[in-house]
Order: sequence, then C-alpha cells, then structure tokens
Amino acid sequence: MSLTRESARGATTATPDTGRRQRPCPRRLSPSRAALRESLRDRPLLAQAVVTPLLVLAVALLLGQLGGSGAPHVVQVAGGPAAGAVERAFAVAGDEVRPPTAGTGPDDVLGAPGPGLDATVTVPATGPVLVRVAPAATGAAGDLFETVQRALPGRAVHVVGPDGRTAHGVAGQVLPGVVVLTAVVLALPGTAGRVRRWRASGTLALVMGTTRVRGFRAARFAGALLPSRLLLAVPAVVVVAVADPPGPVPFVLLVLLATAGTLAGTAVGALVGGFLRTGRETGPVLWVVAGVVGLFGGVLLPSSVLPPALGTLLRFVPTAWFADGVRSVLAGGPATPALLCLAGLSAVAVLAWAALAGVCARCARL
Repeated sequence: MSLTRESARGATTATPDTGRRQRPCPRRLSPSRAALRESLRDRPLLAQAVVTPLLVLAVALLLGQLGGSGAPHVVQVAGGPAAGAVERAFAVAGDEVRPPTAGTGPDDVLGAPGPGLDATVTVPATGPVLVRVAPAATGAAGDLFETVQRALPGRAVHVVGPDGRTAHGVAGQVLPGVVVLTAVVLALPGTAGRVRRWRASGTLALVMGTTRVRGFRAARFAGALLPSRLLLAVPAVVVVAVADPPGPVPFVLLVLLATAGTLAGTAVGALVGGFLRTGRETGPVLWVVAGVVGLFGGVLLPSSVLPPALGTLLRFVPTAWFADGVRSVLAGGPATPALLCLAGLSAVAVLAWAALAGVCARCARL
C-alpha cells in the first residue's frame, strides 16, 4: 500500500506507508521575518546592541566620580535675601565665594564667569536661580546644581553654559549617550554594513521584490529592517531606565524618543549602505564615523567645550537633538523640549525614508 500527498506545486507523489506521518513542508519566510531572524542570529550585531549601552554607562559612572573629586570651585553670588543662604552652602562645601564686582547691584543678573571664576550665581527674590558655568567648569555643573538646591530646597535652578544652553554634570551629559550612541552604532555599522552586504550578495533585490513601485519597495525594505532595529534598541532603554529611573511620563517620552531616533537612524543607515562601495574596507570607516559622531555630534561632549562654530552647527544636527531630548527627560524638566526633539527626529525619519524610496531602484541594481 501507499499513501499519496499533495506537493507544494500541486503534483501528487507516492510515498511508502511507513506508519509515520509525513512532516509538512516549511512555509517560506517573508523577507521581513527572514531579516529579523538573520539579525537576531548575528552575534556581532547583538553584541553591539548590548555592549554599547553598558560601555557608555560605565564611562558615565567613571567620569561622574572623577568629576566630583576636583579642586574647590570659585563662585560669585549676587541677588536678593536668599543669596546669603547660597553663599553659606558653597562655603560649607569648601568652595570659594567671591563678592560681586564693583557696580553690581544686589538684584542685578550676573553675566558669564570672568577670569578666575568657575560660576556665577544669580538669586532673584522670586523665580528660578540662574547658575552660569565657565567652559572649564562644565563638568562641575552637577555639583553646583546640588549645592544651590540644598541651600534653597524647592526653588527651581537653571544651570547654563557660556553659550546659554543647559549644562549638565558629567554623568548627566554622558548617560543619554547610552541610547543615542546605540542608535548611531545600529545605524552605521549595523544597518549600513548590512545593506552593503545585501547588495554584494544580491539579497537586496530579493528583499525589495520585483514590483516597480518604489514606495512599495521602500515599504518592503523598511519591513525587513525596522523590526530587528527596534528590538535591538530595547537593551539601551532598559539600561537607562535602570541607571536613572524616570517617572511614568518621562519613561513614555524616553521610549518615543528611542523609537523615533531608531527609525531615523535606520533610514539614514540604509541610505548610506545604498551608496557605499561593496568592499570590506568600508566596515572600519563606518566605525570611525560612528566614533566621530559620538564625540563631536552633541552626544558625549557638551557644546561648551567645542569650538564656537561647531557648537553653533550642533543646533542643526539630529544626534544633538536626540541627546538633548533624552537629557531633558532624564533631568525631569518640562516635556516641551523633549516633544520638540521628538518632532525633529520624526521629520528626519520621514525625509530619510522618502529619499530611500527614491533610490531603491539604484540600491537594488548595485
């Protein structure tokens, strides 16, 4: 006796009756599922997604400890009656307090620190306290903030650098890089490198399909890349949430920022991979670019320690928006700056994916 079964092509084939049920033919995986499985089995890529946030966290903790062990700070305090409490708090902390310069009234707003000063503190009768730090004392912004906060509990304290932008302590400056630098690594060595390899092996044309509609091809391309990239960004969000636990609303903003940053980074990485040469020498170049972006793209180093021209340029760099948005969320500030950064990243993602739709045909041919 024999049993007949229908094959995947509709033909019937005879099989011996062995008393065992035949295993069904496995279904063909969709390109997105195949790419997701390939990414999750890519050990170097998984290592990048896990090691990068842990490494940045270790750097943030180390620099945070080193930043708090410096020499006494030299500050200048002026303002209303509460200025005396701030002066005493700095004296107790071992810092040197200098009186305002001649011609400065008790209620005048102090300017940026002059020579020999690390910070100026203006304490108005009402409203937030303004702390301006010198470029060399940017790493002490966290200590200055805590000292003023101890002297005036409940008062809002704004710490700004010489450029007028919010200044953070060393840990507060570096910790957002856990999310941002992970997104950069996943975008450049991760996504751009993967697209370059797909082009070299002919997989890219298979992923995009045979349709001539560029928008549909871009959608298939996004479906093959985004699920794995969003999943690989989860460890960075978890590391930040554990290191500096945010409240419910800040946590939602953090997740939204990480999602928008990953969407934009994946699109940019796919564009870069579509135009890169297919040789192996491009791999180290992507890592170098990722390191440069991390250091000088507003992620790890504050704009106050960079040349003025570069600091001005960072106002238009998406990685700086991304990092500033995460810093605002972790600092517990108002939601408006984070929402503006979210809108900017979303706009970059839309434009990048639109540009990717325009070059899908070229990417598939190369």
